[in-house]
Amino acid sequence: MQVRLCPAWQGARPADVAFLLATIRLLGAPFGALAWLWLVDRIEWLQHMLAPIGRVALSAYLGQSIVARLGFAGMPHFYGAMDYAFLMCLTVPVVLFQVVVARIWCRSGHTGPAEALWRFLYLRP
Repeated sequence: MQVRLCPAWQGARPADVAFLLATIRLLGAPFGALAWLWLVDRIEWLQHMLAPIGRVALSAYLGQSIVARLGFAGMPHFYGAMDYAFLMCLTVPVVLFQVVVARIWCRSGHTGPAEALWRFLYLRP
């Protein structure tokens, strides 16, 4: 990305404003992640609820990516047209679904399918 001084707000092109807002969002994301980690560290029931997701983290990440890819493949006119707030609202049901599935999966005592494949490939001679 090019780093320049902020454009004057009078006469600023929409592309410049969009670029500035995207840059601010990218620079602010680590602070949001730190705030989330601080919150989870302080609330015990949240730790208990999210612990199974940690055991199947790779499977959850890949599953989320597949759901998003299939969703946008089925609705190509929405790709790039949804605003950021709406996309964040779509993540809530996906994450809640993953938490429920991870809790059910982890009751059997097994790691996630992607973790099992990773372990199998890593431990091969």
